[in-house]
Amino acid sequence: MAALGLERREPQPRRSSNTPLDWAAFILAFVLPPIGMITAIVALVLGSRSRGFGAGIAKAAVAIAVVLSIGLGVGAVVLNKLATDAAAHDSIVASSQPWCSKLASNPGTLTSDTYGWPAPANTVPDSLPPMQAYVDQWTALLKIAPKGIKTGTKEIESTAASILSSVTKTQTLDDASDVSTMQDAVGNSGVPQWVSEYCK
Repeated sequence: MAALGLERREPQPRRSSNTPLDWAAFILAFVLPPIGMITAIVALVLGSRSRGFGAGIAKAAVAIAVVLSIGLGVGAVVLNKLATDAAAHDSIVASSQPWCSKLASNPGTLTSDTYGWPAPANTVPDSLPPMQAYVDQWTALLKIAPKGIKTGTKEIESTAASILSSVTKTQTLDDASDVSTMQDAVGNSGVPQWVSEYCK
């Protein structure tokens, strides 16, 4: 072998393949995942150029940083959605306050499944003024109703006005039917749900 000019060389011990940049990338992958991912990629590129390979710890840093960055991104989206929903809810509560206050100003309104539809008096003529007052109340509420509950407010107002018109024309009362009609109108209007959610 010596005659051919070849010499036996002792194998050199391999130095640690992890550079300070590799370790920095690994740490940053946990602390600041997006920055850690960029640092790890840089470490892999530099390692490939200088040593011919990227350090295992830098490769691990990339994987960890990617997973944690996705997690942070999802978390940020969720938190932003929650904050946006809370702000929207607070805005509706604020805009509903005049409507809520007026609705609650009449005792017994919110505790009745007809929202205060009056019981009949002894005669039809005596029954009409309370019915008219009920219609007037909902007409006034309609004028200040927030956009989201305007349709429901109109449904109650229109139903009550229709009953009043019918009683005025026919001069007859069917209290059981009128109560049932108003119960359906209130139930279908969404007003009770709106009161529960936004009248604080």
